[in-house]
Order: sequence, then structure tokens, then C-alpha cells
Amino acid sequence: MGSWILTHGDCDGVCSGSLALAAFPGSEVLFTHPYALDHDLKAVPDGSHVVVCDVALSHQKIHDVLAEFRRVADGGKLVYVDHHPPPPNFNMKSIPGDVVYGEDACASELVFRVFNDRLDAELGRVFIYGAMADYSDNTPLVREHLKNWDKRTLYFETGILVQGLMGSRKDHDFKRKVVSALSRNELPSGDEELVKRAIRETLEEEEMRVRIKSMVKVEGRVAYVVDPQGSLGKAAIYAMAAAGSTVGVAAETRGEMMDVSLRTADRNVNLNSVILHLPPELKVQGGGHGAAAGARLPSENFRGFIKEVDDKLLGKLDLKKGEEAYRKRQS
Repeated sequence: MGSWILTHGDCDGVCSGSLALAAFPGSEVLFTHPYALDHDLKAVPDGSHVVVCDVALSHQKIHDVLAEFRRVADGGKLVYVDHHPPPPNFNMKSIPGDVVYGEDACASELVFRVFNDRLDAELGRVFIYGAMADYSDNTPLVREHLKNWDKRTLYFETGILVQGLMGSRKDHDFKRKVVSALSRNELPSGDEELVKRAIRETLEEEEMRVRIKSMVKVEGRVAYVVDPQGSLGKAAIYAMAAAGSTVGVAAETRGEMMDVSLRTADRNVNLNSVILHLPPELKVQGGGHGAAAGARLPSENFRGFIKEVDDKLLGKLDLKKGEEAYRKRQS
């Protein structure tokens, strides 16, 4: 029973969760991700009010997730809010309960929209933090709310929030404190511990950025690094930049599995589509957006994964462009 919020642990997820918490004070907050959503929903008792936000639906897990959604909605209430592309051939209307979906905005904005009548107007800056962090800060609603704030200050607060959360990784208790503070519209810069973590993460990120220049490898259009010791999303960006490649990939070894982040700045490339069309024998779970995606796969399949990603890439760039750019930078 009671009220539960299941959300992603990045900045957009944390801002989404904080707005949901402001709308439903006293809710239990759990951090989850696409591969664990079905498992984490099992912790929710029957008859509960549940808000799930900023958690994509994994096509490999969709049947198990839907089963848990039905259990929650049967006798309770389910609100699902998300902006990630759905699994192939999946109808969002098959989700029981209330579905708030749109790829035109970040999850924080969608949560703010749906619970607007329960929220103080000044919490608008919280959804803007999420929008800025998710590169989605040019929507009509963001532009409207930015009239009430100095954008430079909001970028400052967002930077602290993004870096501080990245510096917290799996520290879910600390992230819950941040969610609680944001739900009360407290400034990220007012949290001394969050600021310390943000500064530490930024310095470590700079070390990683420099380190990646000597670590990066290139396969056709793909630049990749393994175990960069830092944010995988940012490591993928820096690998792409160091090699001048179309796509950057960063992987972290976790026993017999690898967690992978992919990034691109090429509008001709859709990384979500690339991930979804990889050969099943690679055993890749993942997806995301056109310019940013994530995946999990057996470590032994990583080299094959890189080759297949390169094969799937579309666009007009020559296959060897990334490799040549990298060699030029190293000479």
C-alpha cells in the first residue's frame, strides 16, 4: 500500500522523481533502470499508488514489465511517464493505467505537465534542471518558464546537480536526499556535500578526458574505450572527440558482463535503432535515443558488438574517416 516513485538515477530522473514527490509527499522513492524495472516493481505492494518516470521499456523485458504493471494497476494506480522510444511494434496504449508519453520533451517536463495542478509554479525551475541536463531545454514550455529566471543561474545549478549526481553513482540514499531537497525547491548549490561531490567529479572527469586520448581505439566509424574509470556517457563523448569519429562508445567491465554507453553528434545516425537491430547472438540488451543510447552485453561479445555497430551505421561519412582522423591527431 502507500505511494511509490520509481525513477532513473540521472539528473532528469532525479528531477522527475522530485517533482513526483512534491505532487505526492511521503512517497517511497526507488531508483531503477530498464533492465531492473520488472524486478524493482516486485517491491511495490498490491494496491499502491505508483509513479514510474524516466525509465525506458526494454524490448527484452517488456512482457515481464507489463505483467508487473498489470499487477500494480489492478487494485492500485499506475502512472507511467517517459520520453524514450518504445520497443519495436509496441503500442503504448497496452500499458495499464495512465500513460504520459512524448519524445518531444524530457521526463522532468512531462512530469511537471501531468502534475502541474499539484505543484507550486516555482518548481518550474526543477523541471528546467532536468531539461538542461537532458539537452531538451528548447521546448515551448521551457522557454515560457525561463522568462521567470536568469538562465545562467539555472545552468550553474544544473551543472552542480549533474556532476554531483554522477559523483554519487550507486549512492541511492544520498540521491534520495537530493530528490527530497529538490521537491522542496531547495537549490543544489545550497547542499555542501552535493557541491563537494560535483567539484570532485569534475576534476576526475578532466583527468579521464586527458587519459582517454591515449586509450581510445577505432573501428571504422566507431571510437571506443574500455574501463575509462568515470562516467560512461561522457567517456563516450571524449572518445568520439579524441578520434574524430561518428560514434563514441565507452564500456565498463562488470564480471562477465559489460555496461556500454554510446554517443553521436551525427543527425544521420539513430543509435537506438542501431542497438535494436544488432544480431540476437550478441545478446545485447539496450536502447535509448537517437544521439545517446546504452546497452548491456556479455564481455566476450564486445568486439563483435563494436564491429556490428560500425556495420549498422548509416550516413555519408567514409568508413575510414574516424581512423584517419585519429592517426593524424596522434602524429
